[in-house]
Amino acid sequence: MNWTHEQLKALGYHRHPDGQYHPHPPSPRLSNPQPQHDLVKPLVTPPPTQTKGKNRTTLVIERVSTKLQDFDNFVGGTKPLTDQLRYSGLIPDDDPESITAHYKQQKCKHKRDEKTIVQIVYNPQPSSTRKPA
Repeated sequence: MNWTHEQLKALGYHRHPDGQYHPHPPSPRLSNPQPQHDLVKPLVTPPPTQTKGKNRTTLVIERVSTKLQDFDNFVGGTKPLTDQLRYSGLIPDDDPESITAHYKQQKCKHKRDEKTIVQIVYNPQPSSTRKPA
């Protein structure tokens, strides 16, 4: 049976921008959505970085679980965690020039032993090679 627009409206359906009718109203969309992040004080204040690429922060994410994941699924699944580390200020950025990332997986026997271990190593500032005059 084909329904008319008036019949669908009478049944409480709403017309969406794609021209289709759905039982719920269209969700409001922002024209240019930007992620909003609460300002969170980092647990440790990272040292100031100098030039990009010279002082990379090392990020090690280790997954301990009863089952091992495919490597690409594991690394892809860490993206929200890495983004939150960046938003909280614990790592300067998540691009390859700012951090060196290592991913490890380890198998455990019991579900109670499952965990994710995150290590952040701030590389020391290079000592000045300039000699006093």
